[in-house]
Amino acid sequence: MNVLLLYQMKVENQFHDLKSDGFTILKKIIPKSAINNLKENIYQSTFSNKMKSPDKILFVANLFKHNQSIAKYLLNTKLTNLIKLCLGEHHKISFVSSIINEPGNSRGKWHADWPFNRHNAGHIDSPYPDAIMHITTVWMLSEFSHENGGTLILPKSHKNSFNPTSYSKDPILLNLDNEMNVTGDPGDVLVFDSRLWHATASNLTNDPRISVIIRFAPWWLNLDVLKPGSRQRKFLLNSTKLPENVIPLFTKSEFNNLPDKIKPLMIQYLNM
Repeated sequence: MNVLLLYQMKVENQFHDLKSDGFTILKKIIPKSAINNLKENIYQSTFSNKMKSPDKILFVANLFKHNQSIAKYLLNTKLTNLIKLCLGEHHKISFVSSIINEPGNSRGKWHADWPFNRHNAGHIDSPYPDAIMHITTVWMLSEFSHENGGTLILPKSHKNSFNPTSYSKDPILLNLDNEMNVTGDPGDVLVFDSRLWHATASNLTNDPRISVIIRFAPWWLNLDVLKPGSRQRKFLLNSTKLPENVIPLFTKSEFNNLPDKIKPLMIQYLNM
């Protein structure tokens, strides 16, 4: 059996896992030799540009405005081929965020990611169809473990036609029977259907847990509600009285620094 066929089979198996369990893990997307510099750079950028977030969580929206050091790894074919299987040939990047769990952060509540979180103004109402409409990827720059708060997930929960935000203004904080911490090495990437129930886990170690969250959308999914000052954002905020994520827009020079193959995926966030 040739190498190309083996590779194709592996990608298809990961796609099967994602459809069946709601997630898969891509190994060694970032080379080990690059991790320490990336980790330090992204920690410093996040600390310097941190936005409002829960206690002991550092967060930056549209990290690429400040730090593009991880951008070239988005072109890894293990990732791009899987995203194409999930969302089709034509897709775009909806979010790029850095998240750092400092030691002692609190456990978060169960939820699904945008656009399936009904606490956001721009959400899709449940019941949800059984179709992949948005993908979340978690780039591990630290080891992910039970001890340091590897993301909590509930396997197969993406098959539910609802999630905790569908029926409660105060999503559940309970331990669930089948929950698990995602574990992985620095350089690995967790890929999951954004409908999957997940939660922030507590970091019980003395070191920060550093990650970058990059989400992908199909070409047809409207992202205007995420853009500051857009008509759709103003309309939905006013009509729903709910909050919404906001993606700071690129300046022309920031955008031009992106890898050429990434630019078409983020053109919607260029401040024209």
